[in-house]
Amino acid sequence: MTHDHIVGKKVVSSTFGVGVVVSVEQMAGGNYFYVIESDALKAKTFVPVSDDTNFRLLGTKEELEVFLTALSSPLGEIHHASKKDRINDYKKRSLDQRLEPLSKILREMYELDDLGSSEERIFEKLLETLTKEVSIVFNLDEENSRDKIIRSLKGEV
Repeated sequence: MTHDHIVGKKVVSSTFGVGVVVSVEQMAGGNYFYVIESDALKAKTFVPVSDDTNFRLLGTKEELEVFLTALSSPLGEIHHASKKDRINDYKKRSLDQRLEPLSKILREMYELDDLGSSEERIFEKLLETLTKEVSIVFNLDEENSRDKIIRSLKGEV
């Protein structure tokens, strides 16, 4: 099975930021990995081809417009048994790099008035990665991209 169709494409992940898939390599044991070069990390990241939620192709303008609109959508009440459960839930859910789940987690976290330091780090990492993506796709500087996302979270879009 070939996975070369993604080589040369820009991808995004909260793990490595924005990068480019430079190759697909087979490692010991026969498993295939995408090799992703990231400017932010100045390093290569190896992602199993079987892990399709750890990164995604850079969004299009249309996809990001839908994402930004979703950030301003009202949420129902979210319940967690404890703050520890809430933190673990956000840690787990933040690994999924698809735009729809990311819009939900960002919206939920933005609405909270009692974010702990672990949650703030998750929120800021997701916001930083999405800021870079919006900056590239809409050809904006990062400050204006971040403002665009925050305005969406505030419902000002």
